[in-house]
Formats: sequence, C-alpha cells, structure tokens
Amino acid sequence: MTEDWKVIWSPASAEERAYWKSILNDAAAPKGSTDSVEHILCRAIFSRDIELIQLCLSHGAKLDCWVHESIGLNCTLELMRIFIPAGLDVNYNVDRLGGYLTLAIRGEDSKLVKYLLEQGADPNRNPMGDRHPALSLAVLDNQIEMAEMLIQHGARVNGMGALGMAAKHHRFNMMELLFRHGADINDNAKELRRSCVVLRSKERTALHEAASEGNADVVTYLLERGAKPDVHDLNGQTPLMLAQTNGHREVVEILATKQAYVP
Repeated sequence: MTEDWKVIWSPASAEERAYWKSILNDAAAPKGSTDSVEHILCRAIFSRDIELIQLCLSHGAKLDCWVHESIGLNCTLELMRIFIPAGLDVNYNVDRLGGYLTLAIRGEDSKLVKYLLEQGADPNRNPMGDRHPALSLAVLDNQIEMAEMLIQHGARVNGMGALGMAAKHHRFNMMELLFRHGADINDNAKELRRSCVVLRSKERTALHEAASEGNADVVTYLLERGAKPDVHDLNGQTPLMLAQTNGHREVVEILATKQAYVP
C-alpha cells in the first residue's frame, strides 16, 4: 500500500478510532473507509488501542513491513503476546531498527526478552539494523540477567565478540559469567565477519580490546587467566601494538613484561 509514514506511524485521534471500530464491528471489511485494514492496524498500534488491534487482526490484516515496523517502534510485551500468536515472525528484520530481541535488550525489558526467547527468537541472529549480536548488547548494557538468559537459550559465548565487549567496557562480572559458560579467553570474534552485516570484525581478542582502550586492570586480569599477548588481529596488530599506538603507557609496560611479540 502507498502510505505516508508520517501519518501511518502516528497515533490516531479518538474520533478516528471510534469510526474505524464502528465500521469493523458492522461489516466483514472496512467498506466505509478509504483506509486499508493494515493502515488502521498501524495507527492502532501507535495509539495502543488493543481493541482496535484485535478487530483489525480478526478482519485479516496482513503483517506487512509497515505493521512489522510499527510493532518494532512500539515493542512491548503486551503487543508481542497479541501478534506472535497471530503469526508474527519473531526473528523478523525490522528495517533500520534491527530485530525484536535486540530492541527488547536495548529497552532493558527482561520480561520481553524472556518471552521472545521462549517463542523462538534466535539470540545468534544478527538482523541488518543491529550493530552487535544480542549477547554483546546485553554485555554492553551490563544486563547480567539478560546475558544469562540469552546463554541459556543458545547464545554463543565464542566467536561473536561478547568477551571482547566485556573487556573493552570493564565488565568484570560479565567476563566471569562468560568464562563460567565456556568462553575461550583467546577467542577473536571470527564469526562476526559472517554473521554481522553492519559491524566489520577486526578479529580481536579480549586482550586486544582491553589494551586498545588502556584498561590496565582488565589486561592484568586477562593475562593472569592465560590470555596470549602475541596474537595478531586481522590488521596484524598485537595488543601491545594497539596500546603503543593509543599511548597507553601502563598497558605497554604490563604487556612488555610478558614479552609480547613486537616485530
């Protein structure tokens, strides 16, 4: 359907909603309205009008891209409990927004995250709008409960950059969680090159990320746990090289004592 997004992605007035309800309650299709059922559904979503939403669905409203994006822009547990049983693809790539699961994580809505996972949301799927996989987003936002939940539902602790994200942002609790679930301390997030459309992986280890940021305490912690200091990233850089380039003297001194490789 040809639509003006400024209109379709906006709440409807009480008068408009009452008019649409009268039409939908009175006939098999909204014959008295020039608006499609999908248009009405989108406006109902933005208006948080559950009665009108259910009326539209009962009249066969299609879950097209406009509807998907309307749901993504108003992503709540209440809406998902209506739309998923109605056939919503829980792993749909919402244009420019990403996936419903990562939207829920960014919104810090643990109940919605739990529901989506129970309904089949794939924590390793990386829709085009997302810069990071679900687990990395939970790590970034320091959402320990969500991270645990994602791992329990199959989120990969290796290959997708979660440990590097934790090291980069001083998330010691997250690093401990990831190690408890089998994270490889020398993992270089290699799978990101294939799975993440937006983010270009440099294949860096957690030690690379910590050294690049100048996180001396994290560098020490990782070395004590057995991190290899002479691993090269995709650009041929070691953690020591990154620390030197970024002027992190304390980190340079720590890595130098470990005889990190310098060509």
